[in-house]
Amino acid sequence: MSRPPATLTAIQGQLNKPVQDVKALSQAIAREPAFAQHLRHTASQSSREKLPSKDIQHGLMMHGFERSGSIIMQQALLSRLNQHYFPLQRYFINFAQLRGHVAASIAKAADIGIPEQACTLSYFACVGLFTHPQLKIQLKWQPLNACAYDIRSLIRCVKPEQLRSHSISMAESWQQPRHEIVALGNYHDVHYIDAQRSSISVKLAALLGISLMITRELYFASAQRCALSQVYWQNALNVLQISEEDVQSISQNAFSVCHSYSPV
Repeated sequence: MSRPPATLTAIQGQLNKPVQDVKALSQAIAREPAFAQHLRHTASQSSREKLPSKDIQHGLMMHGFERSGSIIMQQALLSRLNQHYFPLQRYFINFAQLRGHVAASIAKAADIGIPEQACTLSYFACVGLFTHPQLKIQLKWQPLNACAYDIRSLIRCVKPEQLRSHSISMAESWQQPRHEIVALGNYHDVHYIDAQRSSISVKLAALLGISLMITRELYFASAQRCALSQVYWQNALNVLQISEEDVQSISQNAFSVCHSYSPV
């Protein structure tokens, strides 16, 4: 599971070339029908008229190469993580997709790179939900009420640190950018989220933490925050330079789009 699919590696190889060969890239995507279908579907959904995308090349042109790479990465990751059924699976998928939508919206509001890449990063941040051994057999989802920005408090389980470490290991194995791996390793640290720092890793860490908080509040219909969570929230808003009004708009849009339901 730790290594990316060979078809994804071939696609990434084409995308990383200095000059893009659309035909060769399209052929690489076509070797995995699920990737091709997902690319065409998302291209159709993103068009104003919701017109069906004709083929892979059309989808690439509508998304652009970088967005296409992120969209395919998301599909590949979710597919790899969900090869086998487990009781809480569909709830974790709903949560990850809701968080991805929130993260993409935050990236757009804060003008941090490509929204689709922020969504991909948030998917990697959720990897531990799908790989933690205990969660493969657990039947009930019980979150903790402290430190809502830390994924270790998202669900009661033994060795909760694996929820962090598995995300980092998977991101490294799938050759994600170094600054994103740094963000994955530090977003749980309230002291790391500091507006005096201007690095992209700090901004992405703030995005990961606040997207987790927003998603938790939407998913579990709870707005209670501990004192440390409130400090983190304000620090993250300052780092990202977004307002409470921005967050409210993001939350309302995400919930209306994703229609997620909590299992508790």
